[in-house]
Amino acid sequence: MKIVLVHGIFNTGRVMSRMQKSFEAEGYECFAPTLAPFDGSLGIEHASTSLKQQIELRFGEHEMITLVGFSMGGIVARYYLQALGGAKRVANLFTLSSPHHGTYTAYLPYPSKTFKQLRPNSKLLRFLQENEETLEG
Repeated sequence: MKIVLVHGIFNTGRVMSRMQKSFEAEGYECFAPTLAPFDGSLGIEHASTSLKQQIELRFGEHEMITLVGFSMGGIVARYYLQALGGAKRVANLFTLSSPHHGTYTAYLPYPSKTFKQLRPNSKLLRFLQENEETLEG
């Protein structure tokens, strides 16, 4: 199984290196792409599109993968599954500390599209909740 590790905001794929080494020691092939810009200024859609492109470059368009998303990376992974067709090639999705229902931390005065998208009841989070049936199976 191929595992793709998706980092959170203000990080790069390197933050996942310890987890990546652990999975690789168990015989899994891991990939921890960096989704730039790291500050989320261009939004979840941009990060998810970057994730899709990097997955396809690394594993082609059809190979089954497992996604592990940390914090914002879980929302990026979910958007990839639900809006960009990733559900047809992802066997499993695991999220760690991801704000699926939003976070009040996103109300901090930081000029980032992603911060607005991670607020409770945001348009993006409502879209994901309303389209959860794409995750069935």
